[in-house]
Parts: sequence; C-alpha cells; structure tokens
Amino acid sequence: METAIVPMRYYDNTRISAYRECPRKFYLRHVRDFVGEGISVDLVFGLGWHEAMNILWPMVANRAAKQSVIVAALGAFKQTWVENGLPAVIQENYQSISENYPTKNPWIAAEMLMNYYEQRRLFIETCSEIEAERPFSVPLFDYNGRTIYLIGRLDKVVKHPSEGRLVIEHKTTGWYAKEGGFRQDYLESFSPNSQVDGYSFAGNSLYDGGIKAVWVDAALTHKTVHDKFKFIPIDRQFAALDAWLTDTKTWVTRMIKEQESHATYTTSAESPLPDFPKNTSSCHLYNGCSFRSVCRYVPNPAVLKVAPPGFRIEHWEPFDVLKLGKIMEKEGT
Repeated sequence: METAIVPMRYYDNTRISAYRECPRKFYLRHVRDFVGEGISVDLVFGLGWHEAMNILWPMVANRAAKQSVIVAALGAFKQTWVENGLPAVIQENYQSISENYPTKNPWIAAEMLMNYYEQRRLFIETCSEIEAERPFSVPLFDYNGRTIYLIGRLDKVVKHPSEGRLVIEHKTTGWYAKEGGFRQDYLESFSPNSQVDGYSFAGNSLYDGGIKAVWVDAALTHKTVHDKFKFIPIDRQFAALDAWLTDTKTWVTRMIKEQESHATYTTSAESPLPDFPKNTSSCHLYNGCSFRSVCRYVPNPAVLKVAPPGFRIEHWEPFDVLKLGKIMEKEGT
C-alpha cells in the first residue's frame, strides 16, 4: 500500500487552489510531494519583492530617508535572490544575469523600488497600525467532530484615516499592456478570486469591526517599464463571503474525503488511480501544468517509488513557510 497523508485539520490557499485547479495536481504535489527541478525566477522575484516590502513599509512609515530605505529593501531582495540559488548580485555578473533574466533581476528590482517609494510614500506615511506578515488560523467548519481551519498569512494590515482597515496583498506580474501597464485580464483575475476572498474572510474574523477591503498592491515586472504600480481594491460584502465559505467548505470536504479514501487504497499498476481525477481543462492554463509529462506517460502515478525524471521530493509545509507555529501554540489549536 502506498503511504498517504492523513487528512489534515489545516488548509492553506496553496493546497486548496491546487485541488480546485486539478485534483490530480494536488495528489502529485501534496500527497506525493513531487516538485519540478530547477529554479523559478518568477517565484524567486516574487519572494524577493515581498521581503523588500517588509523592509520598505515600516521604514517609510517611520520617515526614514529615501536612500536608506532603498538600500535596506534592495538588500532584502538580493538576499532572497541568492538564498534561492540564483547568481551572486555583483557587477561582474550583471551582463549574464541581465541576459538570462531580462525582465526579472535585481537591477530591475532596484529601479522598481525607487519608483515604488515615490508613488507609495505618502500613502504609507498616512497609514497607522501597520502589521507585516500577519499569520492567521480561522475556523472554517466542523467535520466529523473536528474543527477544520483555514491558515495563511496576510502581507500587510494597515489602518488608513479615510479608507479604514485594509489588507494589503503584494503581487508581481509580467502581464503587460501598453495602455495602463497592466493587462485587463490580470486586473479582472481578482474578482472573483478564492485567495483574496479567503483573506477577506480571515481579516473579518481577526479584527473587531472587520476590515474595509483587500487591496491588491500590483507591481509590473518588465524589461524596460519599471514604474507601473496599481492598487486593486477588492471590497467583498458579507453575502459574497458567505458564498465563498460555502464553496470552500465543499472543496475542502471533497479533499478530505478523497484523502480518507486514498489512505486505504492498495496500489495496482494494472488499473487507473481511482482517487484525485484529472481536470484536463487545466493542463494548458497559463504556462501549462508542470505535471503534464507525468499525467501523459504514467497511467497510475501511485506506482511510482521515487520522483519521476525532472522532479524531486519536497514537502509543502505551510506551518514552516507561513511561520504559523507560534500562533497555533497561542490559540491552542
């Protein structure tokens, strides 16, 4: 019998989104722990931008000098860049880095940070009670006598004198349009958006009086355009959040039941995997699913004893990634 994960009590957006997109993708990534080999510069740049924002926002709020803000924020970006296996950020590597990563590299990040400072400084200085990387654990529903929790982390929670309490979610994108910088389909991708709705639900659960809205703080990454930033306000009414909660309960319940079923499954190379069916409509979304080769050539991936060629084993553990251990201890969950 294949070793399978025990159905969990804690679900984060990464796992829920993978299952909603394709149950087989969830199985390969979060049951078998397969992840593609190599480095995703898109992911690393996004991580670096988040780390830079965690430095920039509190320094700007405290009226630090522009040069010191940029140096500190860029330092955080560079550290993330190197720690994730990308080349050292030194002048000798400038040409090779620029050629290999023409739209996302530390020099572009530096230009973006300077422009971001100029465009966001007044807004940030006006905000109060800035919380960065706010972890959360909020109950979703009860299943067979156990409480199921949504867990995650809010990029920023701020209080603005005219806008009220806001969740700020930093995003980077290369979806460029000549008119306005951002492609319209990117702007529309947040309404509806399960991740953003989850943040709205969490924010309204965490704070007395709730939150006014989630504002997506979008930053465009481009080879030559480095000054396009846009707040995308997402104001969800309670009726919309109730609908999100109902949908999420349905998806998570399906996920739990399939995990329970798979826990008693005996691997058979002669028959297809009965759980976690493929959603072939998702195979070619965006840049294409990274698991297409596995689905194409391995009828029953449960028989795989090791990671297939081009993949390695890497467990996704939101408690570590989202640094949720302390909040779980505090809340006794």
